[in-house]
Amino acid sequence: SFGLEKIIGESVGINSMRELIKTVAPTNATVLVLGESGTGKELIAGAIHALSQRREESYTRINCAAIPDQLLESELFGHEKGAFTGAIKNKVGRMEEADGGTVFLDEIGDMSRPLQAKLLRFLEDGTFTRVGGNQELQVNVRLIAATNRDIVEAIRGNQFREDLFHRLNVVQFTPPALRERGEDVITLAKHFLKFFSMTMNKTIDNFTDEATILLRTHHWPGNVRELRNAIERCVILETGEQIKPSSLPDFKVESRLGNSEPSRAKSDASLEEQLKETERDIILQKLSATDFNIETAAETLQLKPHDLRYRMHQLKLELDSD
Repeated sequence: SFGLEKIIGESVGINSMRELIKTVAPTNATVLVLGESGTGKELIAGAIHALSQRREESYTRINCAAIPDQLLESELFGHEKGAFTGAIKNKVGRMEEADGGTVFLDEIGDMSRPLQAKLLRFLEDGTFTRVGGNQELQVNVRLIAATNRDIVEAIRGNQFREDLFHRLNVVQFTPPALRERGEDVITLAKHFLKFFSMTMNKTIDNFTDEATILLRTHHWPGNVRELRNAIERCVILETGEQIKPSSLPDFKVESRLGNSEPSRAKSDASLEEQLKETERDIILQKLSATDFNIETAAETLQLKPHDLRYRMHQLKLELDSD
């Protein structure tokens, strides 16, 4: 089931995204969702369908990257008996099955150019022919497409048709990366904690201050998907009533995996922001090495404990429980 309630968080980016969904859903406009992996692109597509006039009709998701290209055309548009080796009977495509409903084409950036041309024609007037057929068929579906690729680069590199991009890009959504969503990280972490504690029959109801700091300061290269997996792991491993840092994944490895993104963001930042980022990393490192003991960490940094607390406050590294 999909709906706006599935989109959790109160950050500015998420609130404005909810408003845009409410505005766009009742129309028939084609939608393009651009964003990093794990930012919840399918939740947007599902919420648009749930709030649309097509909500009683079918919602079909097709992952273009998961189906070999030669099969994707037949999957989308169907084929006639004998169209290719192994086509022993007629097959109705997903577009035909979805008539009246919504089709979500995920990872559309992976679609081949010949198939992009067929999709473009379909978007123009809703008509298509099955593979190996010559009868023109017509359906009425609303199309929502998504990709985590840099679409402008793909167009420049001749991998994606510019005319198809303009045809899809009637309304564009760009869900924010988790690292840009501030306190939503903790809101989502608590939501997943509640969900996994319930499904695994455990009574874990919160995070320790130290674990909260680690969640707040990690860059989340894998976005909400990475956070969800991290909390699932925590609930499996945690033996106490609160999630401790020892149950969290090794974020150093995760950060190295997604390092290209934050470092690019840093290079655009002002000197002051970059210095703050470095100071934050050093303090976190010392806190982590001293089991989050302020006095010991302050000593290793040659600071008085209250000076360290003040700097942490300035850098939004709070040790208070929410």
